[in-house]
Amino acid sequence: MCEKNWKDYLYLTNENLQQHCLIETFKVPGPGGQKKNVTNSAVRIKLRHDIKIEGIASESRSQHQNQLKALTRLRLVIALKLRSDVSNTDLAELQKNDYLLINPKNAIFPITTAILFDRLQSNAWDHQRLARDLNIGTNPLIRTLKKDRTVWRALTEEKSKINLRHPRNS
Repeated sequence: MCEKNWKDYLYLTNENLQQHCLIETFKVPGPGGQKKNVTNSAVRIKLRHDIKIEGIASESRSQHQNQLKALTRLRLVIALKLRSDVSNTDLAELQKNDYLLINPKNAIFPITTAILFDRLQSNAWDHQRLARDLNIGTNPLIRTLKKDRTVWRALTEEKSKINLRHPRNS
């Protein structure tokens, strides 16, 4: 079986992505109203080929809303954990998507994040080299990566694996 990458999943619609996933519903313990520990409203969605890649949501009492949130979180985890070959078309797509201004709630945020992480990996996780490659300053790049806590945490983990100093400035 060939190794999967983020491009195999992030361009799919929610319905098509769900075909590649295992979906579990469960009850959530703790406070939160009369129905919190009664209905299976919490949702966990895992990729079939790699069950370590998952998205979980339990904030809402609605299973449907939690499923949509879990899918959104799954897309971001896919972007952070699965790598693809770096290509010039990816760089063009980054610039077309105006990646420095993109919001984490935007549907293309996971794709943009995946491209940035591919580029970071190809630059040995050195954000300064990536900023030079993108012809921008390091601070705008760092601000872009810090827009989502999960993204920043994943970058910190990757840098710590290779003992690379993590940027502390804004």
